[in-house]
Amino acid sequence: METRAIRRLLEMVNTDNIAVAIESSGCGKSTTIHYVALKFALEQEYEIIIVYNPEDMRQLYNPECKQVFVIDDVLSNATLDEYKAKKWLLLNKKIDFNNYQKLFDIAKIRGHDEIVKLILEHYCYSNFGNENDTSPLFKTIRQGVTGMVKVLLENKFDPNICKNNETPLLRASSFCHTEIVKLLLEYYSDPNVCNRDNESHLCVASSNGYAEIVKLLLDHNCDPNLCNNNNESPLFATSSNGKSFSSKIYVRS
Repeated sequence: METRAIRRLLEMVNTDNIAVAIESSGCGKSTTIHYVALKFALEQEYEIIIVYNPEDMRQLYNPECKQVFVIDDVLSNATLDEYKAKKWLLLNKKIDFNNYQKLFDIAKIRGHDEIVKLILEHYCYSNFGNENDTSPLFKTIRQGVTGMVKVLLENKFDPNICKNNETPLLRASSFCHTEIVKLLLEYYSDPNVCNRDNESHLCVASSNGYAEIVKLLLDHNCDPNLCNNNNESPLFATSSNGKSFSSKIYVRS
């Protein structure tokens, strides 16, 4: 009986000539990919070739034959095998860029720091969406993955990139990601940039009562006198929302 996963893998192979099965250990990935290969062999007379690393495929490929390559545990079966990962990256520099974009996004979302580092070592970081509307930095901050934010900053992602008048620091402040705010400030993210409503990072953190973030911003010279479009200061936003603990920080500062 064909499962939905099998049908999807068959569709991917027919459309893109490749399919990758990613799931937790013990869920039947190996059985599924071998079933798919067997189906191609029985119905379309493909030769099944079991390989263990990307170099095997290059050596065994025969353009005169119909072949389906099957490789299990692409990057190791438990933890990341950095050697295997590098082999895949170096196999073909002409591989479709979109495939690397997908790999980058999956690795980033799943928190695979080492794979992200390897990709960034071999391909210019700006190729991976470091534009105003698609920067991985914004997506990672929203998810609150501090370690991955650090990896991106270490690889020269711009901490001051602006998306719809919003900076990474402003997003981190909005979502109360204190450690990420601290990290961005260490990488010289400008604390005095305002959004489209002319609200500063301090105003956003204050109105939400994020005391630790307020203190961090003040410690990094965020201007407490910047007013929004309604001529409201961060202190006013704090007081009007009943955030007394943030108000005390302003008084002390």
